[in-house]
Amino acid sequence: MSDLLKKMHSAGSYQEIISIFDSGDIKSFPSSDLLYFADSLRRTGCYVESLEVCNYLDDILKNSNWLAIIKISNLICLDLVREAIEFGIDFVEGQRRLGNDVYSSLLILLEDKLGEVGRYDEANKFKDERMNDRKSFAFVENSIIVQCFNKADALDRTLQNLLKCEYADSFNLILYFDHWRMSKNELQLKLDFDNSKAIVFKYKEKLEDTFASVVLQENLYNLGTCGTCSAALEFAGTFSKFVCLIEDDVLLSIDALKFLLWSKQILAHGGADFVALESIFFNKKNKFIEKYKLDELRKLAKNLCLQKYYFFVNFLPSSAFALLTKDIDNFSKIRGLSRGDVFINSHMSKNSLRSLMPIVPRGVDVGMLDPKGYSVQTLGESNVAEVKDYYCWSVESDWDNLDFYSGNLGYLKKKFNDLD
Repeated sequence: MSDLLKKMHSAGSYQEIISIFDSGDIKSFPSSDLLYFADSLRRTGCYVESLEVCNYLDDILKNSNWLAIIKISNLICLDLVREAIEFGIDFVEGQRRLGNDVYSSLLILLEDKLGEVGRYDEANKFKDERMNDRKSFAFVENSIIVQCFNKADALDRTLQNLLKCEYADSFNLILYFDHWRMSKNELQLKLDFDNSKAIVFKYKEKLEDTFASVVLQENLYNLGTCGTCSAALEFAGTFSKFVCLIEDDVLLSIDALKFLLWSKQILAHGGADFVALESIFFNKKNKFIEKYKLDELRKLAKNLCLQKYYFFVNFLPSSAFALLTKDIDNFSKIRGLSRGDVFINSHMSKNSLRSLMPIVPRGVDVGMLDPKGYSVQTLGESNVAEVKDYYCWSVESDWDNLDFYSGNLGYLKKKFNDLD
């Protein structure tokens, strides 16, 4: 029956699975099948009943990682966090003594819950343990993260775009997924999650030929936008010195990675704290502007060689940015909060931190009005402000170095942003 249960479980048919086992004594069923029963009970909110099945299976499948995860998740949902932690620690230690593997997702869960109750030393021990295997990979020191929100169409477009970027072989590519598990709508998000994973495997071979390495990573359960951003940065920081994060509806210019490599040197010498890939210039904000006017402005930008210039701002756009690994710990403590993207800008203003920003955009957020996107889902389409609609962005990479723009920014703002 296991193959049938696996298909039903993958399809989210949890009630149907429960009805199979409700028809008889659980002791009459194979123990491996009962795992599907226990997890289906958990997914439908029957935590006590699921925990009873787990307790029955404890001695029979005492080395099962999946059983341990189901049991820990039930205890957490029943507000028995400390009991969940102690069970998890005992399980991991027992598996280590036996020389058995432990799922990284289980270590992440324990790390997270230990952190929540202030047991930071123990949390870091689990973090170090799950990262040990990663250290044997031949990574380069620069990484770019695509934070995946399970929007297959947007991700498809972004991966196609990344394959066109120059200097990709100087970066690891990390595709970091927020999970559907424990989300508000598990059934729909699981479908979106599976579709997005299929898109990754569609391009995986080409991506591996283009980037220094390709890593797929996912949360154990749904952490939301800010939590996933923080988790992804911390993960990349274990084997990188410089990390860029983009959302899965951001497109990069052909020279964006070259721009990042130059910007990294400026950060390393203390010239700035972060790198932004978007810009405050060349945004027509969904207004209709006659093409000949835009062509004139593009030509003027080229004549002024604006492509090679940067300036500084005291905020950080959340959809595409980069920082040095040494700054990730302090950054992620703030960015991982539910309104972390807002709090980061307040923190920057109070502490005189600054972002290096290109005059000509290197990253374009094309998904602000996507129905499945963060902005629309959180604010509603009518409340999405500051829609990015760039009419000029970097399309060439023939510049030799980056320079600070010492000219009149006020003139540029008036010339390239006042389009009425």
